Amino acid sequence: MQQPSLLLLPDELLIQICSLLDVLSIFALGDSCSLGRNRLLSMRSIWRHITFDPNQKDLHAIYATLRRFRDDNTLNHLRPLVESVCMDSFDDPMISPIVMLVKFPSLQHISATNRRYNTSIESDTKVLQSFLKQRKILPGSLSLQSYNVYNPYMNEDRLLGRFQSTLSLLAKSGSVQLDIKECSHALVSPSVANNLDNETTGEDDVHMQAYCHRIISKYAKCSFCGEPEIFCYKCVEKCTNCGVRRLPPFVNALNVLEATNVSNDTADGEDMFSVFE
Repeated sequence: MQQPSLLLLPDELLIQICSLLDVLSIFALGDSCSLGRNRLLSMRSIWRHITFDPNQKDLHAIYATLRRFRDDNTLNHLRPLVESVCMDSFDDPMISPIVMLVKFPSLQHISATNRRYNTSIESDTKVLQSFLKQRKILPGSLSLQSYNVYNPYMNEDRLLGRFQSTLSLLAKSGSVQLDIKECSHALVSPSVANNLDNETTGEDDVHMQAYCHRIISKYAKCSFCGEPEIFCYKCVEKCTNCGVRRLPPFVNALNVLEATNVSNDTADGEDMFSVFE
């Protein structure tokens, strides 16, 4: 009797194949034969990083798959192996990155970017603080090192600092890196400027009013020259390197300008994109 092809593949090739599959597909591959399933379950490196396909919308199948991650040596002992989870673009309210934090005790990196409608820094902060209060998650109990949540539609969120400090409180290392930050570009309103001229404003008042709170990606770059963008597009309107007018993050500047055949120094260029502001 011929052996199933899954058993004939070299380990390196099988690991490479699984690295390209989402977690539901990996289990489906293993379920194709019992011997193949045992082989997959024994390969620890396959389970260190798992990915959820945003096109797989069957929540019943997703939660059934999550239940297959166990800590019992008599079953599969997969749960402690997971160190990284990617659920980018998985914009569904019924599954949250917080679920992954609770599910996988060894989780170090989680990426949940481009979840436009279901990323809420405020809600996630409240949930995490509730878990702390109820001792469902203890301070210093998570292996988490990085948490990516950026989506290009983000605006202002005054709870970003509290969100990061809550994650850091839960982490064993005492620090969790986010992929987002506040713009923090200096802003001085006319009223503050007048007060400064009159020397009637205290330092604390100026500090509270003087910085932009718009959320930006830490890794944002100019679409034309690749220059890192330190501040938001409203505070710094042009690239500091090539001088190209910057657009909102959710607009692909190259595609828009090529499609409209408009040069960067067109007089009404700002009006063209005012709809995005």
